[in-house]
Amino acid sequence: MLEHLATPAVLELSEEERLPLWQALSDLAGKHRAFSNAEWALPLDDVERLEAAAARITPTSPNIVYRRLFNPHFDDALVRATDYEEALRDLTRQRQAAVSALFEKGD
Repeated sequence: MLEHLATPAVLELSEEERLPLWQALSDLAGKHRAFSNAEWALPLDDVERLEAAAARITPTSPNIVYRRLFNPHFDDALVRATDYEEALRDLTRQRQAAVSALFEKGD
């Protein structure tokens, strides 16, 4: 599957069409990286392969990339965080940076 994501059939999709793939890969890699000590977690090599595949299809439009930060389901990551307060501060920083970047771009 990861090899298929590097084919023209996927890479030539619009950013909107690649977005769900990118989000799913990023979320899966993030979950396994966050819980790397869990018995069910993927090995680090596999997590890195997921991250590399996600990087190849990352949207370039800030409007699309930052959208996930404001998705209510993205907040679910806070529930899984080992340090909720730090995760909330980090999410807030990411959201503030996204708003600033979009404002500067004029979007």
